[in-house]
Amino acid sequence: MRNGIKTILIGLLLSMIMASCIYDEYPDRKQCDLMLNIVDSTGSHSNIPDSVAHKYDVYWFVNGIYKQTISAEDDGLYRLSFDKGDRITFVAIAAKDTAACKMNVPSVGESIKNVWLQLKTSSNNISPQPSAIYYGSIDTTATASDPTSNRYVISMKDVRSRISVRVNGLRERFGDGNYRIVVEGLRSGIAYDGSTSGELINYEFTGKFDSEGNYVTGNAMVFASGSDERVRVRVYKEDGGMLFDRDVDEDNKPLIVNKRDNIVFVINASYSTDMTIRIVPWDEVPNPGVFQ
Repeated sequence: MRNGIKTILIGLLLSMIMASCIYDEYPDRKQCDLMLNIVDSTGSHSNIPDSVAHKYDVYWFVNGIYKQTISAEDDGLYRLSFDKGDRITFVAIAAKDTAACKMNVPSVGESIKNVWLQLKTSSNNISPQPSAIYYGSIDTTATASDPTSNRYVISMKDVRSRISVRVNGLRERFGDGNYRIVVEGLRSGIAYDGSTSGELINYEFTGKFDSEGNYVTGNAMVFASGSDERVRVRVYKEDGGMLFDRDVDEDNKPLIVNKRDNIVFVINASYSTDMTIRIVPWDEVPNPGVFQ
């Protein structure tokens, strides 16, 4: 199991700040130390030790454009010098397993908005579920009144979300048989600035009936919806006929998946009127599976 896990950690930084206090003859320069810290959703340390983070390079962006790569020193810190008055953003990412994704190394002049990590999709755009991917960032602007030396700590959290689908009253309304559910409109990548990006992909679910005739699927680990985008949930019967198709909930609000969401799309098929859908926190709905 250990041999099957690779860890990748890359840090970025956007825009320059003041630089190094170690050069007293340069009053307009200060030094910045950067530390990387991987935590779980509660802020506790994850199962990827901080010591692993120190083995990887930092990518440095200036005003949104890639400038250079910097390696950690022997003590695990990244030491950087910047010009006074500029804004910087520190960004870091760590992936437990790169088998299902590819990392795009930036070239000089590349924008921070470009895709950094991209999941490998199949020919029909059905995506594999990513292993844990940790991401964190810090934005700051240095001024002349700042200390001559600053240290920043990036706390990285798993950016994945967990989704599943539950269709109440499906058997009563449509009978026994095989069904499949498709969630469309999610993205397959993460940009250097941490935003969701990449190709549009679909997640296909199968499930089973519980004792009350409700159809319950397993879970999928996904990236969040893109900016100003919504997801679409469709229900099909085994003959291919589509039974349900929505991208808004019962209150006409867009269906959206946020970073680190832990949610269930609950479809109500029990009524004789039109079927409806709503998003419910996972811990409020009986549902199989455990968040990883």
